[in-house]
Amino acid sequence: MSELKKKAWQELLKKEPTDKELIYIIKYVESLREEAGQKLLERDPSNEGLICIMGHVWSLAEEAWKKFLEQNPTNDDLRDIILRVSSLSSLRDRAGKKLLEQNPSNDDLCFIMQHCDF
Repeated sequence: MSELKKKAWQELLKKEPTDKELIYIIKYVESLREEAGQKLLERDPSNEGLICIMGHVWSLAEEAWKKFLEQNPTNDDLRDIILRVSSLSSLRDRAGKKLLEQNPSNDDLCFIMQHCDF
């Protein structure tokens, strides 16, 4: 990581970044993903933040999944995981199975058939 990037990150940390700013870092600054993801997990992140962690920070994905389930995710939240998390991750399949358990709409069922291979 460049010195300029390190200094900018340290300055951002001093100013206590918002969840939105941490999500931005997770999405677009690969060298800081894990650290930003950990900072976000230390808070009470929204489902959007947890989905971002699951999609970009593999080392924190399981912890984010557990917190996500505690927040009673909506069907739309589960669909976001199916779309945004790598097909190599078991979280996609778990999100699809959870969606099936939550009184899915016909659109949800069609979505599962299109995007899930489990």
